[in-house]
Amino acid sequence: MSDVIERSHLADLEAVIEHGQQTFVEVGNALAEIRDQRLYRETHATFEAYCRERWGWGRRYTNRQIEAAEIVAELGPMGPKPTSERVARELVPLSPAERIAVAEHIDLSTATAAEVLRAARDIKSEQRQERLQDRVDQRAAVLETSHPLDGERYRVFVHDVRDGPPSIAAPAAIITDPPYPAEYLDTYDYLDLAAEHLLPDGGCLLAMCGQSHLDEVYGRMTRLRYHWTLGYFTPGQSTQVFGRCVKSNWKPVLWYVKGTYTGEHVEDTIRSDGNDKRFHEWGQSVSGMAALIERFTVPGDLIYDPFCGGGTTGVAALLTSRLFIGSDIDEACVKQTAARLAEVSS
Repeated sequence: MSDVIERSHLADLEAVIEHGQQTFVEVGNALAEIRDQRLYRETHATFEAYCRERWGWGRRYTNRQIEAAEIVAELGPMGPKPTSERVARELVPLSPAERIAVAEHIDLSTATAAEVLRAARDIKSEQRQERLQDRVDQRAAVLETSHPLDGERYRVFVHDVRDGPPSIAAPAAIITDPPYPAEYLDTYDYLDLAAEHLLPDGGCLLAMCGQSHLDEVYGRMTRLRYHWTLGYFTPGQSTQVFGRCVKSNWKPVLWYVKGTYTGEHVEDTIRSDGNDKRFHEWGQSVSGMAALIERFTVPGDLIYDPFCGGGTTGVAALLTSRLFIGSDIDEACVKQTAARLAEVSS
């Protein structure tokens, strides 16, 4: 695009912004085009500087305009659409399916931002109730089944970490995902004790945790040597942390060592293809756990997970040619894990 044509195109888009601010979709689309085609570069070094000096808009406000226009485009050509950026903004944190559900639930062309927010909360509440009922049904079905708790390459059993370390062979690594809420913080104390008792010299404890109480978790883990904190990324699965005003796309993996670490250098980020809630409310993906396992152990190593939940760590261990021992306080979780491990082993 020649300089003359570029300048003319920029002027056309700026006219849209100047005269079309009552139509936020047109404004958002014009801003996105100026940004994507870098039509600002003749007069400004960055898009942010252009918006600030030309329009008096900060980055946050500009991004809201663009996001709102994108949301309206995602809703498709049919049906009522939001008539203001403020209304469309409430749709931004929702998944595409949730946005469609809100659009089916209320008339977006007349709804206020508060009504959109209320509809979104109602839909999320209904979805939570459905997921809860699914888990209740799944738990009842699992408790009625009978799968061997011991296999050639695995063993699972009911155990509460608060009762002390279990009597098992020394694992090469403990890789686990304890519960994050504040009422379960004491489990990290007992996990720390179990790791000290079970791990051989140089053995690693890799424990996921949430960010909300990270400082307290660090304070509780005192028996092993702190080594590093890894980042476990779940792209595309942003979790809103209410009360902290954060949309989180990662979680820490705390790396502790008994004695001195003598292994190889490792990358400190893990990328998962998303969470997997089919088997447990707090379940992780097999891909993410397998990446973690392969980074810190070798085939044939024994891995222990004292919070085995839906069994994902065990499945990842077997799929990567490791041995696995898992335990959980919940009998249904143990049986669910046994069923998955038996299937992988068959």
